[in-house]
Amino acid sequence: MEINRIDHIVLTVQDLTLTVKFYSEVLGIKVVEFGNGRNVAVGKKKGNP
Repeated sequence: MEINRIDHIVLTVQDLTLTVKFYSEVLGIKVVEFGNGRNVAVGKKKGNP
């Protein structure tokens, strides 16, 4: 099976602040805020950490 795209991924984490810091500082992923929470954007797509 070949994956052609991923719609979204939801991660339940114990420490949201630390997780967002990891995504932004270590992985270089842009953090954006919209709706009721913080999310990450990869390319033109958005996802929930």
